[in-house]
Amino acid sequence: MSARHHNEFWVKGGYIQIDKLPVFGNPEWFTKYLRVKIGHFQPNYGDFQHRRSDGGNTIFNPFAENLILDAFTTEIGGEIYVFPTENVMLMGGLTSGFINGNIQPTPDAVNSNGVVRTKRSPSLFAKAAFDKNIATDLRFRLSASVYNNSNSQRNTFFAGDRTGSNYFGVMEPATIGGLPISIGTSPSNPSTQSGPNFTSGRFDPGVANRVTAINFSPFLKYKGLEIQGGYDMIKGSVYADVSSGSWIKRDWNQAYGEAVYRFFKKEQVYVGARLVTATGEPGGMKYGPNDAGETTGAQAKVTINRVAFAAGYMPTRNMLLKLEYLNQNYKNFPWADYRNGGKIKGMMISAVIGF
Repeated sequence: MSARHHNEFWVKGGYIQIDKLPVFGNPEWFTKYLRVKIGHFQPNYGDFQHRRSDGGNTIFNPFAENLILDAFTTEIGGEIYVFPTENVMLMGGLTSGFINGNIQPTPDAVNSNGVVRTKRSPSLFAKAAFDKNIATDLRFRLSASVYNNSNSQRNTFFAGDRTGSNYFGVMEPATIGGLPISIGTSPSNPSTQSGPNFTSGRFDPGVANRVTAINFSPFLKYKGLEIQGGYDMIKGSVYADVSSGSWIKRDWNQAYGEAVYRFFKKEQVYVGARLVTATGEPGGMKYGPNDAGETTGAQAKVTINRVAFAAGYMPTRNMLLKLEYLNQNYKNFPWADYRNGGKIKGMMISAVIGF
């Protein structure tokens, strides 16, 4: 109902989930082994999606903010789930590849960089997960996911959050009289404003026209201790990524892990620590003559890392008060980019009512 990025009503969409077929006599094999999901929804990629904050609910996230590379979008399509055993889930899905649905034809024409043809390709994705309570107080889960779109006018798999970062206004260029005073441009807006700058503290890897992403997510819970992590491998491009007459792909990797310990009988108090590191090649970012030790004109390869500590208290199951302290660093950015040598240190306090 109130978001910095899109100042209008936004939801995650709506879908039909089919777990039974009463019209066909409720066959047991379907109820036991299959599930079908059709509509407008978030593709089931990775497990951090179950903890991330969005505009509707932040109560499942022990920390104030999400990852640096934030995999979130909603697309129109379908998913088919298979449950061969009690502890194993397999899923395959196909969507339109766009965050918003429309039926306008896409011109099958050579794009502005004269290399590849602009198309509208579907997104194909899959996931496998093993989840088991090994003992009364011990649960283990491991999932692997893949998402691919070979050619899209504007895929938003890593830029689809309409709410915006919970680190309000950090690492954005300052302005005087509406004009930027720092060197470089922001990925979201050229000036520090409360509205458009929704990626503050995050980073868009720039893979809007072609993307392949693979994720591995382990999870372990023993009594009050939760250990959750993941690793993303991302390859992708925009139409401007052209070299020697061919379309090239840039690489990104993200590793993250967090440990949270929950106290008392209802685990209503917790403390936690999270580490996130993202390394990759931003689109259109080249090293210049002022970058010592780098070849002028070479593709920049940068690193962003974050260490965060959090504490929280849930007076009821639907209310949460949480505090986070973070330290985030930007490394190997070109001298001409405003994030060169950038650092973020600060504290965030968040009060949540979630249902």
